[in-house]
Amino acid sequence: MALVVKMENKDINEVHKITYSSAMQNIPTDDYDKLIGGNLRKGRAESSAEFSSVLPFYAVKPLYVWSSYIFYKAGFNLPVSRYSLYSSLFAYWFVAFSLAEQAS
Repeated sequence: MALVVKMENKDINEVHKITYSSAMQNIPTDDYDKLIGGNLRKGRAESSAEFSSVLPFYAVKPLYVWSSYIFYKAGFNLPVSRYSLYSSLFAYWFVAFSLAEQAS
């Protein structure tokens, strides 16, 4: 979700704020508590600098991030679970059709 937000907003403090406030509003409380539990995760939830330092690990799948961004711009709201599922399904079908085309 943060990488999608970061595509339009380069201020990491704002990206951090939007990401965690959206997660807090849209994820069940028990799941959100797990998301921010532990020293590392708590540090990322509290510090935008620590949060920013891990984002490159998730940017290694640019097509996934871009397809999530397209779903976001198409009107899907920020809880990533929905448009990340759609991105995964899109990627699956794209690969399946590409392989079928290669096989024929």
